[in-house]
Amino acid sequence: MTDTNAVPAAPATPFPEDFLWGTATASHQVEGGNTNNDVWLYEHVPNTMYAESSGDACDHYNRYRSDIALLASLGLNAYRFSLEWSRIEPAPGEFSAVAIAHYRDMLRACHEHGLTPIVTYHHFTSPAWLIARGGWEDKATPGLFARYCRRVTAELGDMFDLVCTMNEPNLAILLREMGLCEATPGARLNNPTWVGAARALGTTADRVAGFQLSATQEAFEVKVAAHRAAVEAIKGVDPAMRVGWTLANSDFHAVPGGEERVARMIEENNLRYLRVSEGDDFVGLQTYNRTVLGPDGPVPPAEGAVVNPAGEEIWPWAIGAVIRQAQEIVKVPIIVTENGLNTEDDAQRVDFLRTAIAEVGAAIADGAPVGGYMCWSAMDNFEWIFGYGPKFGIIAVDPTSPFSGGAILGDRIRMNDLTLDEGVFIRSMGTRGSLGGLSHKTADAVKVMDAFGKDVIFVETVGVGQSEVDIVRAADTTMVVLIPGMGDDIQAIKAGILEIGDVFAINKSDLDGADKLVREINMMLDLDDHMSDWRPPIRKVVANRGEGIAELVDTVEEHRAHIEGNGVLTERRTRRTRDEMLDILHAGVRRSIEGRIINTGRLDDYVAKIKAHETDPYTVVGEIMAEMLA
Repeated sequence: MTDTNAVPAAPATPFPEDFLWGTATASHQVEGGNTNNDVWLYEHVPNTMYAESSGDACDHYNRYRSDIALLASLGLNAYRFSLEWSRIEPAPGEFSAVAIAHYRDMLRACHEHGLTPIVTYHHFTSPAWLIARGGWEDKATPGLFARYCRRVTAELGDMFDLVCTMNEPNLAILLREMGLCEATPGARLNNPTWVGAARALGTTADRVAGFQLSATQEAFEVKVAAHRAAVEAIKGVDPAMRVGWTLANSDFHAVPGGEERVARMIEENNLRYLRVSEGDDFVGLQTYNRTVLGPDGPVPPAEGAVVNPAGEEIWPWAIGAVIRQAQEIVKVPIIVTENGLNTEDDAQRVDFLRTAIAEVGAAIADGAPVGGYMCWSAMDNFEWIFGYGPKFGIIAVDPTSPFSGGAILGDRIRMNDLTLDEGVFIRSMGTRGSLGGLSHKTADAVKVMDAFGKDVIFVETVGVGQSEVDIVRAADTTMVVLIPGMGDDIQAIKAGILEIGDVFAINKSDLDGADKLVREINMMLDLDDHMSDWRPPIRKVVANRGEGIAELVDTVEEHRAHIEGNGVLTERRTRRTRDEMLDILHAGVRRSIEGRIINTGRLDDYVAKIKAHETDPYTVVGEIMAEMLA
């Protein structure tokens, strides 16, 4: 029986001079805007199990040059990334020249910066049209996948020589054991994500067989056949191409009673897939920690185990065990194509990577033919059903900051102590590109809080200005907070501020300039010809000392009573409902139009014609609208 708490030692050892050191990403997790694949669909169906939409992700599709330059600056010599099948083949048998040109430029950027590209043809996401046909349980899929691989190799193969056909075909087996996906097609009929996707695709939920979460025997057979067909197709174009696939093999450990379960999982999840790799040019191995099983399934970390902030056990020695197991089963070269740690503690990450890499080195010293190590991931990204919560990146990314690529989460820091107060719930929400100062989902969050019985709900905007005025559509009372000496005298002359304010608060009013700021606001209010019978009061406060807070609260309550009495509250909420309905309608129309031109590949054609000066955006939009309204 395995001692699950024993920590093996792993000595450091030199690595070969030609060893590949790199990081890895997946197209859907970093590119953004992959609206033509199945996962995007799953993210957007009613009652989806996905925590949030991938949206713009890390905008890697547009930022790849700077991202690749950044990776090279870290001293790396390799970059593993995936091609997005749904971009390259948006409709069956139709290949996008624009998408192919994009990936060629991306490959060129890798070479320019001295990075060996390791290209993955399929990393979990599939074209929606493939899933509509039965996806990864349909016997036609291997041939369709081979056609795609053949075309990619013919178009781009001169730019790389090391490729993975598909990523982690065995992951679903491990997820099934953990209770995270269905064991049979019929069980999907009870999952609202698959039901919603089926409705959109014109099929039934049992036939929605996505790659990542299909753990059936049929899926195993189709994935194996697809890999072999892809290898043949790629080698048919370029016999010298080095081809393999990547496997999510786990380091399985048993607690008493779990031995039989561990033996079964080693065979089903690890060994049978390794045997398929026999004869390939390499096999990619991917593991993050160990999997401890008891008689009833996975068991939580033992008391005293080292865990990350999410409560997951940290076990960097797993990669060494997985390499040694593979070495015993297949005699092919090995590349560690993914290995990393979910944490926001960089000290933890450094310790993990140092130990894991030492394990790889020790395996090499024992004769294992390991040719590279790819850290997952290059950057914080979209982690599938978990959304943007998990942090695996060696480069930190805040997806809510489209310009800086990162932000200091000051609101969470300064309000952290309040989260412990009974009855208080605080949620920080990025605007994600919304220009009105609020997240698109703010209204929904307010409804949820109201449904939970919260008697007071505060909504704080990202700032103030002429355009950040969506707060008036979400709140019954709008308070504008200004500070003397911080440029807020300029804010006072902005029309938007005067129009949205029901109450003005001058914080830090013990500073010089507070009285001057009050006078300036009053002067501007005097110029308002449209003022109702409520003149916005101005209250001076010193928040960190609690001065004036009680009076400010009283003023807010007075405003609430005022608008209740004169019917303005009812009017505002009616207008809010109308505006919300129109917003949803606009979003639906936009999705419908975008879907028609993106899913058919027409968008890329339009862009190409505009770039070639064959037409212009206004003419194109006019044609599209005429078509839609016909």
